Amino acid sequence: MSFFKHERALVHASAQIGEGTRVWANANILEGAIIGEHCNICDGCYVEKGAVVGNHVTLKNGVAVFNGITLEDDVFVGAGTAFINDRNPRSNRSDAWVLEKTLVQKRGHHRGQCHRDVRCCDRYICHHRCRCRGHQECS
Repeated sequence: MSFFKHERALVHASAQIGEGTRVWANANILEGAIIGEHCNICDGCYVEKGAVVGNHVTLKNGVAVFNGITLEDDVFVGAGTAFINDRNPRSNRSDAWVLEKTLVQKRGHHRGQCHRDVRCCDRYICHHRCRCRGHQECS
């Protein structure tokens, strides 16, 4: 194993974790998740199958990264951020569910200080005062 795994972290054997990455207590990395090299996955993070986390990414405590979410290299995600993959999430659906993909570009960042969900818009992650770089809607 070329990454650090805290004894209380859950990392599925088929998750891809890059060299030098640190996965801390109570993090849950599911089968099929991809995490790059030299990342810091802090306490209580959740990374689902189909999520892609680039190299040198920091996920602070309690971050959730679901299927269809891609965080490119050098991204910082503040504590309590939840990247969701559904434009109109609800528990009882009468319509077909559509996966909404989200991209956080290289060196982008999100401060999840309000514990609000981050969802996709027509292009990127422009919702609830997102601070991703390069998008007028996010300023």
